[in-house]
Amino acid sequence: MGKQGGVCGAVGERAWKQGAPALLVAALGAVLAGCGDGGSGHVPTATVSEGDAAFADVLRQKLLDARPGDVIEVPAGRYSFDRSLSLRVDNVTLRGAGQDKSVLSFKGQKAGAEGLLVNADHFTIENLAIEDAKGDGLKINEAEFVTIRGVRVEWTGGPKTANGGYGLYPVRTRNVLIEDSIAIGASDAGIYVGQSQDVIVRNSRAEYNVAGIEIENTINADVYGNVATNNTGGILVFNMPALKQPGGNIRMFKNQVFANNTGNFGAKGTPVASVPAGSGVVINSNDDVTSCRGIACSTTSRPTATRTTTARRSGWIPPRRSPGMSWTPPTSKPGAWTSTRSGRPPLRWRWTSTPPTSIPPTRTT
Repeated sequence: MGKQGGVCGAVGERAWKQGAPALLVAALGAVLAGCGDGGSGHVPTATVSEGDAAFADVLRQKLLDARPGDVIEVPAGRYSFDRSLSLRVDNVTLRGAGQDKSVLSFKGQKAGAEGLLVNADHFTIENLAIEDAKGDGLKINEAEFVTIRGVRVEWTGGPKTANGGYGLYPVRTRNVLIEDSIAIGASDAGIYVGQSQDVIVRNSRAEYNVAGIEIENTINADVYGNVATNNTGGILVFNMPALKQPGGNIRMFKNQVFANNTGNFGAKGTPVASVPAGSGVVINSNDDVTSCRGIACSTTSRPTATRTTTARRSGWIPPRRSPGMSWTPPTSKPGAWTSTRSGRPPLRWRWTSTPPTSIPPTRTT
């Protein structure tokens, strides 16, 4: 539990069965390379030159004084902070010059449980990096319509138990998009979504974390086009007890999950501390989890509800439904389904080719 060193192949499987018999370990598309040694292969992202030292205070004040509609720009450079940043105003965008150009460094952090804490709706953060936070890198709590795009969260010293628990950490959120982002070195989960609903995690990379990507007690999540490698476990889908919201209806497809053999460095007593090195995809106590590779798909739970039977016979499968959501079918094949929800922008789903009869369509926006 939390020890360094790799556990691979049959050894890892035996330890997992003994330590956590309730979990189902599914090595879906995982390629298990040689045993890890706790992350000696980690290479920190290239160093960014120091920016104007005065900008750190300017940014803090801009976040405190923000008004709805503001776009706060972070120029190229490394900016150091000794305490957390926070935002509590809706409809704000925080934008850098690139995830390897604009860096918020918390290496000398003395106060605060996160690098950046956000409690606000309609929040977008893009094209910047958060490094070496004392606790979680980016935490977004109780928010709707959140976009995390092109963000890198990293602990530059490599995998260590002393690192913060979570890299990208939306919790109790709704309508969340995480894309083109990177999480490295988290002592719990690199990309974590918890107790949330209507989530997309796509085209992102998780490396040298205990759990690369973790979806916990979340309803309606699509996880696709991601790379999870050099973690202890690649992708985890969990339902934890004693939480108000049970999760379900999770779809994972077109992910690359391989060589997750880094020794477990999670804090002793945390749920992920018992995940053995060499775990590809771990599913625990979760219904309605679908895993697809291309258009070949298998489901770990009960068959699709009767309401889609007619669509299946005709080669169409409508998107899943959420309470209060209605769907308008396309007029031709392939085409887009459009959702309507009171007071919210529509979602669109589209087939990328002739619609197959066995899997749901791919959400495009």
